[in-house]
Amino acid sequence: MKLLAIGKWLDLEKGAVITEQGKPVENVIVVYRGTASVEVNGMPRRHVTPPEFIGEVSFLTSDRASATVTATEPMRCLAWPHGELQKLLNRNLSIRFAFRAFMGSDLARKLKERG
Repeated sequence: MKLLAIGKWLDLEKGAVITEQGKPVENVIVVYRGTASVEVNGMPRRHVTPPEFIGEVSFLTSDRASATVTATEPMRCLAWPHGELQKLLNRNLSIRFAFRAFMGSDLARKLKERG
């Protein structure tokens, strides 16, 4: 599948910082295995578990990271570099619609959790 071809697997150790609040985000990441903590302004907010996205808001808005995400245990993730992912989504409408639907449902669930 084209989407897997441009992705890269990341094996992260406990304590690895995946995104840092206020810094640029280079990848859209989906968690395959493991858990990460999400902090905003140093305050814990939630945990990310499979198959959630990390960095999807930055990809959609071109903004910097809105939170610091840190692995709380060893993790395996699939990461797509923003530029390569955007090129693929621009070339292939069916992949674009499916990928954005997956991101949209993930975002909706996260918003629902916030209350």
